[in-house]
Amino acid sequence: MSYIGQTVDFQKRKKEHLYTGNKPQGAFHLAIKIFGKESVSWEILEECEEELLNDREIYWIAYYDSFENGFNNDRGGRYDLNQRGRVASEETRQKQSISHKGIEPWNKGKHYKISDEGRANMRIARLEYWAKKKAKMQSDK
Repeated sequence: MSYIGQTVDFQKRKKEHLYTGNKPQGAFHLAIKIFGKESVSWEILEECEEELLNDREIYWIAYYDSFENGFNNDRGGRYDLNQRGRVASEETRQKQSISHKGIEPWNKGKHYKISDEGRANMRIARLEYWAKKKAKMQSDK
């Protein structure tokens, strides 16, 4: 199975993936956590201009079918190149602050009590889910 990503700094991105592997956020990070960082091989498929990164990521994900049969969570090309390294101006931050004034958070004042039985059921469901994921990853190895 494969995972396709894009970056302008390969070593930095690799370190980010390996660090995130300790706190799984998706199938790729879960695989790193389960099988270890030694089980992952890294390679650069193509080098291109920064403006082409999204298009090339979409191409390679489709080529290797890593959305349906791999670790990609989407079909790629969703990185906004215009946002790289940008910090919102003070004016923008003020506008964002004002736009959120008076809006009550969806969970304000809500306290959910979960019974011991409910917790046990959720734990079992979670364990079964990850056991299936692990079995699928091992069978695809």
